[in-house]
Amino acid sequence: MKKFLLSVVALATCLISGATEVPYSIGAEDCTNGYSTSGSDNMTLKNGQTVEFGTSVKTQGTETYMGAVVCVRDGSTLKVALRVDHFENVAWSNAGITSDYDWTNFSGEINGSTQNISVSLLNGTLTIVNKITTSSNLNWTETYTKTGFASSEYTVCLGSDHAYVTISSQAVTGEEVEAEIVADTTTLSSARQWASNISYRYTYSDLTTAINTAGTILNAMKENNKSYTQEQVDAAVTALQTAAVTALTAAKAADEYTATVGEPDFSTAYLAATSEPFTLADGDEATITFINYNKFQAGNWNNWDFAVKLDDATAYGIVVRADNWENVEGTNANSISEYNWGSFSTDLSGAQVTLVAKYANGQFSLEATEASESNSSMSTKYVKTGMTAEKLTCCLTVDNSFIGISSYGVPSGADAVDAVVAEVEAQPAANKYIKNGRLVIENGGVQYNAAGAVVK
Repeated sequence: MKKFLLSVVALATCLISGATEVPYSIGAEDCTNGYSTSGSDNMTLKNGQTVEFGTSVKTQGTETYMGAVVCVRDGSTLKVALRVDHFENVAWSNAGITSDYDWTNFSGEINGSTQNISVSLLNGTLTIVNKITTSSNLNWTETYTKTGFASSEYTVCLGSDHAYVTISSQAVTGEEVEAEIVADTTTLSSARQWASNISYRYTYSDLTTAINTAGTILNAMKENNKSYTQEQVDAAVTALQTAAVTALTAAKAADEYTATVGEPDFSTAYLAATSEPFTLADGDEATITFINYNKFQAGNWNNWDFAVKLDDATAYGIVVRADNWENVEGTNANSISEYNWGSFSTDLSGAQVTLVAKYANGQFSLEATEASESNSSMSTKYVKTGMTAEKLTCCLTVDNSFIGISSYGVPSGADAVDAVVAEVEAQPAANKYIKNGRLVIENGGVQYNAAGAVVK
């Protein structure tokens, strides 16, 4: 998926004073314009009103992101940049979006489509509906809904991305009405689940209190949506975050884990802290269990990472992230996963993770199974073949996250050779030697490591 850098400058062309006679067009006629480098007239949206655009759209027809972009601003602050392809750029998410698209030839269908776009505001809820008639006369609808729009007015315009958009009509309909703003509890509900996941394995009184308080507010708001103000709801969210950090700090101080990686306030930067490194030689396997913690509303990447150095390299050659991504090559080509991406960050909060790392015959694999209170079935697997390294030096690491390790079942390493010599001596047919810093036992032409696994 293409990533964009948003700026006020890029959207400055939405700030056209006065009304332009329709029809008029935005974007380059050959569709070579970049993201939102040209825009429609500004339309002022107030509570109870709807801004409507009638458009026809021509694109290069090669990428899903190409098309019109619906821009909503509060003053100079961009709040929403909704693309046609089921994605919103400001939050960098598809949360709050529904669509009935057929993705088989999506880009081709959008090229030459007509789109009737409406943007409505009512009592703090913004709703965008795009009714599309595609180039082959299919009828599609994209709908976006988001709460928390409490300002008295917003500015709406259209931008474009590698698209030539002809605006045939534009209007503001409806009369302004006095807003009856209800506190938005969406964030509080999410924060409560995030905190509940953290407290799922361990019980901390201050965190339990914050979770119960949030539950009281949410239940009361269901009965009467004016029971609490937005300020009170926001304060409950902050209390959950503070209590979670306090609880994790106490758990670390109380040595509730075999080992920890990172700081419980989620301040540890990417690769800035690691677990005790261990080596995987050919035929070795390691199993590690731990609890993964992330900060509230963290990015998908702010979770556990597994880092690998090849042979005697000083830099990492592989860094597998929890979110189905490998950072060194910058791809997910070698990864598969079973996640609910809409709740991924919350699901990974407080998740118990079992990692199994294997290296044999030039293939490295890392398989993770994860479970939390909010999602009991998650997994990801990374496989890299064609490797020539004789040994891999591995560790767990973090990215503004925190890990509490429960068990560290890793190969013993060269420093533990003496501890197994006596057992090996009891095998009269064994030929023992050190290979790549590991004890190797050869018996009947087959090589074994100290754990009894066959090695190359």
